[in-house]
Amino acid sequence: MAEQQQDLLGDSSYNAGLLEHLESLPPEAREKWPKDFAALCDIYENELAAMALEPEQARHISLRLLLALASYGGGRIFYLPKADRLRQALRDRQIWQEFKGHNHEALARKYNLTVPRIYAIVREQVALHRANVQPKLPF
Repeated sequence: MAEQQQDLLGDSSYNAGLLEHLESLPPEAREKWPKDFAALCDIYENELAAMALEPEQARHISLRLLLALASYGGGRIFYLPKADRLRQALRDRQIWQEFKGHNHEALARKYNLTVPRIYAIVREQVALHRANVQPKLPF
Protein backbone atom coordinates (compact mmCIF):
# COMPACT_ATOMS: atom_id res chain seq x y z
CA MET A 1 0.00 0.00 0.00
CA ALA A 2 2.87 2.36 0.75
CA GLU A 3 4.09 1.82 -2.81
CA GLN A 4 0.64 2.74 -4.13
CA GLN A 5 0.66 5.89 -2.00
CA GLN A 6 4.06 6.86 -3.36
CA ASP A 7 2.81 6.27 -6.92
CA LEU A 8 -0.24 8.43 -6.25
CA LEU A 9 1.91 11.22 -4.87
CA GLY A 10 4.48 10.88 -7.62
CA ASP A 11 8.03 12.13 -7.54
CA SER A 12 6.91 15.65 -6.64
CA SER A 13 6.29 14.54 -3.05
CA TYR A 14 10.06 14.33 -2.60
CA ASN A 15 11.16 17.42 -4.51
CA ALA A 16 14.04 19.63 -3.47
CA GLY A 17 11.73 22.53 -2.56
CA LEU A 18 10.06 20.43 0.11
CA LEU A 19 13.43 19.40 1.52
CA GLU A 20 14.63 23.01 1.59
CA HIS A 21 11.45 23.95 3.44
CA LEU A 22 12.14 21.31 6.10
CA GLU A 23 15.62 22.69 6.67
CA SER A 24 14.31 26.26 7.02
CA LEU A 25 11.69 25.56 9.70
CA PRO A 26 11.95 28.03 12.57
CA PRO A 27 13.53 26.69 15.78
CA GLU A 28 10.24 26.85 17.72
CA ALA A 29 8.61 24.53 15.16
CA ARG A 30 11.54 22.13 15.29
CA GLU A 31 11.40 22.05 19.10
CA LYS A 32 7.85 20.70 18.91
CA TRP A 33 9.01 17.72 16.89
CA PRO A 34 10.26 14.74 18.85
CA LYS A 35 13.97 14.76 19.54
CA ASP A 36 14.06 11.40 17.78
CA PHE A 37 13.57 13.21 14.45
CA ALA A 38 16.84 15.07 14.88
CA ALA A 39 18.55 11.89 16.09
CA LEU A 40 17.32 9.92 13.06
CA CYS A 41 18.48 12.68 10.77
CA ASP A 42 21.94 12.64 12.39
CA ILE A 43 22.13 8.83 12.23
CA TYR A 44 21.20 8.76 8.54
CA GLU A 45 23.56 11.60 7.74
CA ASN A 46 26.49 9.99 9.58
CA GLU A 47 25.92 6.62 7.94
CA LEU A 48 25.74 8.21 4.51
CA ALA A 49 28.87 10.25 5.21
CA ALA A 50 30.63 7.02 6.24
CA MET A 51 29.75 5.74 2.76
CA ALA A 52 31.83 8.65 1.35
CA LEU A 53 28.93 10.86 0.29
CA GLU A 54 29.39 14.61 0.28
CA PRO A 55 27.84 16.32 3.36
CA GLU A 56 25.22 18.17 1.28
CA GLN A 57 24.24 14.99 -0.53
CA ALA A 58 24.14 13.04 2.76
CA ARG A 59 21.82 15.66 4.28
CA HIS A 60 19.54 15.61 1.24
CA ILE A 61 19.32 11.80 1.20
CA SER A 62 18.78 11.62 4.97
CA LEU A 63 15.81 13.97 4.66
CA ARG A 64 14.40 11.91 1.77
CA LEU A 65 14.72 8.77 3.90
CA LEU A 66 12.91 10.47 6.77
CA LEU A 67 10.15 11.59 4.41
CA ALA A 68 9.79 8.04 3.13
CA LEU A 69 9.66 6.73 6.69
CA ALA A 70 7.08 9.36 7.63
CA SER A 71 4.91 8.49 4.62
CA TYR A 72 4.99 4.84 5.69
CA GLY A 73 4.73 5.10 9.46
CA GLY A 74 3.86 8.71 10.20
CA GLY A 75 1.25 9.11 12.91
CA ARG A 76 1.37 5.53 14.10
CA ILE A 77 3.50 3.56 16.48
CA PHE A 78 5.55 0.69 15.13
CA TYR A 79 8.15 -1.60 16.63
CA LEU A 80 11.77 -1.29 15.58
CA PRO A 81 13.84 -4.25 16.78
CA LYS A 82 17.28 -3.93 18.34
CA ALA A 83 20.24 -4.02 15.97
CA ASP A 84 21.17 -7.69 16.60
CA ARG A 85 17.64 -8.90 15.89
CA LEU A 86 17.41 -6.68 12.81
CA ARG A 87 20.73 -8.00 11.49
CA GLN A 88 19.45 -11.55 11.98
CA ALA A 89 16.20 -10.75 10.17
CA LEU A 90 18.14 -9.17 7.29
CA ARG A 91 20.44 -12.20 7.16
CA ASP A 92 17.46 -14.54 7.08
CA ARG A 93 15.89 -12.51 4.27
CA GLN A 94 19.17 -12.65 2.34
CA ILE A 95 19.35 -16.43 2.80
CA TRP A 96 15.83 -16.79 1.44
CA GLN A 97 16.68 -14.60 -1.58
CA GLU A 98 19.77 -16.71 -2.31
CA PHE A 99 17.92 -20.00 -1.81
CA LYS A 100 17.61 -21.94 -5.08
CA GLY A 101 15.86 -25.06 -3.79
CA HIS A 102 18.96 -27.23 -3.60
CA ASN A 103 21.72 -25.09 -2.10
CA HIS A 104 21.09 -25.63 1.62
CA GLU A 105 24.62 -26.86 2.29
CA ALA A 106 26.27 -23.97 0.43
CA LEU A 107 24.17 -21.45 2.34
CA ALA A 108 24.99 -23.19 5.64
CA ARG A 109 28.71 -22.88 4.88
CA LYS A 110 28.40 -19.26 3.69
CA TYR A 111 26.48 -18.08 6.77
CA ASN A 112 28.16 -20.45 9.26
CA LEU A 113 24.86 -22.14 10.16
CA THR A 114 23.69 -25.73 10.23
CA VAL A 115 21.72 -27.23 7.34
CA PRO A 116 18.65 -27.77 9.60
CA ARG A 117 18.80 -24.08 10.56
CA ILE A 118 18.83 -23.11 6.86
CA TYR A 119 15.75 -25.31 6.32
CA ALA A 120 14.03 -23.57 9.27
CA ILE A 121 14.94 -20.09 7.99
CA VAL A 122 13.62 -20.88 4.50
CA ARG A 123 10.42 -22.28 6.01
CA GLU A 124 9.97 -19.13 8.15
CA GLN A 125 10.63 -16.82 5.21
CA VAL A 126 8.16 -18.67 2.98
CA ALA A 127 5.52 -18.32 5.71
CA LEU A 128 6.24 -14.58 6.04
CA HIS A 129 6.06 -14.11 2.28
CA ARG A 130 2.82 -16.04 2.07
CA ALA A 131 1.30 -13.95 4.87
CA ASN A 132 2.21 -10.76 2.98
CA VAL A 133 0.77 -11.79 -0.38
CA GLN A 134 -2.15 -13.97 0.72
CA PRO A 135 -4.55 -12.39 3.20
CA LYS A 136 -6.02 -14.53 5.96
CA LEU A 137 -9.56 -15.75 5.57
CA PRO A 138 -12.02 -14.36 8.13
CA PHE A 139 -12.91 -17.79 9.55
